[in-house]
Amino acid sequence: MTPRLRCFEFANGCVNLVDIYYPENAGPWPVIVTIHGRPRTPADMVPVARELARRGAVVYNA
Repeated sequence: MTPRLRCFEFANGCVNLVDIYYPENAGPWPVIVTIHGRPRTPADMVPVARELARRGAVVYNA
């Protein structure tokens, strides 16, 4: 499963690159936001994000 990468740029110049995982089945889907915390990276949450998407949720991995 390949995530869709999205880049959000805010008015103050802050840029946030996120991975969004989508289920294979037809929606509508619930949305889950994962936040890795420090000192980790979003890559630490990839196995969790993939599993949640496999189970039918859209996962916004920040």
